Amino acid sequence: MLRENIERRRAAWERELVERMRRDEPEALTEFFHAFRPLLIEEARRLRVQPALRREVVDECLDDIVMYLLKYTTPIPRSLAPYLVKAFRYQRLKRLQAEFRRQARERHGSGSGTLGMAVLGTASEASVRDSAGPLAEPALPSQGVERLGTMVEEGFTEEEEMVMSWVSHNVSQAEIAEWLGVTPVRCEPACGGSGAG
Repeated sequence: MLRENIERRRAAWERELVERMRRDEPEALTEFFHAFRPLLIEEARRLRVQPALRREVVDECLDDIVMYLLKYTTPIPRSLAPYLVKAFRYQRLKRLQAEFRRQARERHGSGSGTLGMAVLGTASEASVRDSAGPLAEPALPSQGVERLGTMVEEGFTEEEEMVMSWVSHNVSQAEIAEWLGVTPVRCEPACGGSGAG
């Protein structure tokens, strides 16, 4: 009951804050940055943004979000904190992808023309990464990792969070299945195995 009241009051404060920003009250903008800058600076730290760049990157993101929220056609998010964190992560990912593509174009553009691209096309991603040396940019995450990242951003159910916690603490799948009252899934090797025949 107390938590619901706190959340209800916070939601009302956030809605009022955005409405005050839309009425062009300068104190509202200052209050918005003061309230949410620390949250995004902490998120920037978690995402390993260089300390010297954190405030600049966060303020740039907050500026973009303010411009978006100031449009009267934009619905006010139910809760600003998760909305801002998700927007910050999305913006950061897009910038990293753009930078990775730019560097890849520069690297491949300065190669040995068509022959270099033909050889590159026949090599595995791991070989290309290894040939770039220790200072190479890390590869972008796979589609599976990006999908997991999206799931994390959207939030897990209570049961999914519990399972993720157990997995992170190296609890075996058999134990997790037993605790959940389900049958563990056995994975058969894709190839090999016993030579029946």
